[in-house]
Amino acid sequence: MRIFIIGNGPIANPQEITPAAGDLIVRFNMPSSQSMAIAQGRTDYLFTANSKAVFLENLEKGLLTSPAVLSKPTVVMPYHPTIIRSHLPKRRHKFLKILRKRGIDDGTMDCIEAFGKPRLPLLLLSAEHYYHCCSTLGIDNDQPSPQVPSTGYIAIRYFLNNPLFRKYQLTLTGFTWQGWHGHVWEAERQQIEEMVRQGRVTIVDSEKIKISAT
Repeated sequence: MRIFIIGNGPIANPQEITPAAGDLIVRFNMPSSQSMAIAQGRTDYLFTANSKAVFLENLEKGLLTSPAVLSKPTVVMPYHPTIIRSHLPKRRHKFLKILRKRGIDDGTMDCIEAFGKPRLPLLLLSAEHYYHCCSTLGIDNDQPSPQVPSTGYIAIRYFLNNPLFRKYQLTLTGFTWQGWHGHVWEAERQQIEEMVRQGRVTIVDSEKIKISAT
């Protein structure tokens, strides 16, 4: 059995990636059209950033009517509210008419309300998991930092560390390790390279990066 963790980057041949019925499919935030081409949008886990600015942007893009949400996935909120208050950089949404105070970017309740209406199962990850991801990337946990782990990296570590998924093989696609400047892309790439060498992760059909086990 496999867990397909599908990023929103370029995928050369999405139609050739065919998860089986017993496999799990994981997507992120507002899945790209290429991502949705895999398994016709079927989604078992949707990791959605629960910082308010990012979540509101995803809602504007039509997240709640996306095939990923209509698949009735388990929605995973990667950032515990204590992490949002103390560690995440504050990002202003263009329609927020409120002063930036500590903790103002917490969109956890917005996520709960939005995904609660269709009665989707919700999972809030612990602050300890965030700290673990930071420590593997060399990010200082003792003080606020302009750098944070990406949602994709948090998801990969979640499935690797969770004994419930020990029998699954993790397969990544659509990852480029490029994007928002607040993520430590090179450190994440190096961590994934090591996982591939150890046989814990495989990578398929990504245009921007190809890592082979040695």
